[in-house]
Amino acid sequence: HNGGVCYRCKRRLGPDLFHASSKNTHGKQVVCIECGKARKYGITVEEMQEIREKQNGQCACCKCELSINDEHVDHNHTNNMVRGLLCITCNAAIGFAKDSPDVLIDMAMYLIQNEKGWR
Repeated sequence: HNGGVCYRCKRRLGPDLFHASSKNTHGKQVVCIECGKARKYGITVEEMQEIREKQNGQCACCKCELSINDEHVDHNHTNNMVRGLLCITCNAAIGFAKDSPDVLIDMAMYLIQNEKGWR
C-alpha cells in the first residue's frame, strides 16, 4: 500500500495508523487515520497535532490517555467547529446528552444528590 506512505500527508507510517479497507488489495486505506479525521472535520493535520499537544495526549474530559487510533474528534453539531479530542466513552456521553450542557449538569446534579443511593 504505497510502502506505508499516506497519499495525503506523504508521511511514512506504520500499518496500525491506516484503517482497514476491503476496497484495496493491500487491505489498508491509502490515507492515514489522522489525515482522514482532519479532512472530515475541516482542519489540518497540524491543527489536530496542536489539539493533541494542548491536551497532553489525554481525553479533554476524563483525562485518560489517547492514541491516534482511539481518539474521537468532538465537534459542535450545529456549526461543525472542533472542540477537542475525546475517548469513545466521553464522546458517547456527550452525544447521548444531545450536546446539551443543561442535560449534563442535570446528570451531574443527579449523581451528587443520589451519591448514597436509597439507603
